[in-house]
Amino acid sequence: MIFLIGASLAFFLEFILISKKGKSLADKILTVWMFVLGTHLLLNFFEYQGLDQKYHFLLGLTTPFPLLHCPLLYLYAKALTSNKDRMDRLDYLHFLPAALLALRMLPFFFSPGIEKLQYTQQLEQQRSVLMIIVLYSYMASGIAYITLSLLVLRRHRKNLAANFSYTDRINLNWLRNLIIGMIIIWSIVTIGHTLDLQTDLNIRAEVDQLIFVSLSLFTLMIGYFGIKQTWIFSGQIPVEAQGQQGNIKKEDTDFVQYRKSGLKSEQADALQVQLERIMKEEKPFLDHKLTLKTLAEQLNIHPNYLSQVINERFQRNFYDFINTARVEEFKNRVQQPESQNFTLLALAIDCGFSSKSSFNKFFKKSTGKTPSEFIKSK
Repeated sequence: MIFLIGASLAFFLEFILISKKGKSLADKILTVWMFVLGTHLLLNFFEYQGLDQKYHFLLGLTTPFPLLHCPLLYLYAKALTSNKDRMDRLDYLHFLPAALLALRMLPFFFSPGIEKLQYTQQLEQQRSVLMIIVLYSYMASGIAYITLSLLVLRRHRKNLAANFSYTDRINLNWLRNLIIGMIIIWSIVTIGHTLDLQTDLNIRAEVDQLIFVSLSLFTLMIGYFGIKQTWIFSGQIPVEAQGQQGNIKKEDTDFVQYRKSGLKSEQADALQVQLERIMKEEKPFLDHKLTLKTLAEQLNIHPNYLSQVINERFQRNFYDFINTARVEEFKNRVQQPESQNFTLLALAIDCGFSSKSSFNKFFKKSTGKTPSEFIKSK
């Protein structure tokens, strides 16, 4: 029953995404993924009910599907962290393994039903070379594409820290949860099939059932977290979530890719002095939405040069540089008599922090103490 619930939810989420206005590339890929996920679970439900033994055209239809999930995860991650409105031509090659496997199975699909049934019964007793290759390709696909998805997420987080002074509202926890879910599923796939292939346990049926239970729970997780983060399925993307939808422009994500040869040492010295002055006198860090680009505009320089100076002269990325200044401002203000009338959160917000969690987390990272512990130590 859980397979049918998972399939129904996947199709329901697909319907919501189809009806969403102004769909981004990420939305379109997620729509396709929900269709693939729902179809895969539905076909497995038919197999679990034994309908494939009665309706032989159902036999083998699920075989190419495992080669689609992780490529779709990777393409979704890429779309979610970029501002592209369409996939590159080479991106379609990620579906090639599934397509080749489907083509290879065409003779099987068009075989008489009784022959298909006999062949599948033989596979349950003894694996063919092709089936062994297919199972190992499932494992390799999962490991490869999950690794690529993690690298995409890691690069995106670095870009956020390099260009934004706040990350709590533009993080990609949604994508992180999807990746964690796929890691769990493919761990079951890899461990289960490896044990089945290399031992005499004969646990293929149990492994397959566990995989599809986890895939159904994964669908439920998508629904749960998707509802919590309404921008995923709603028709309008809230402002605080736009960074998650890949609306960060490319010129704002060139962290560390600055051309060092373009900024001479004496120019960097002058820029460092100018930056220190503006941070002390004008305190731009009090703006909780401060970005590398807006600060560079105040200094009338290219963002790449500002990034270079912050990294080389202060040994920090932009996020750490700005939030360190905010912590110092908080430490100064909290000791003023007039600050006793304000809560710690109110003071933190006035110093440029965008939320309580981001303030507490960075303050502990910077000082080794919580704000309350710091005040008590004074």
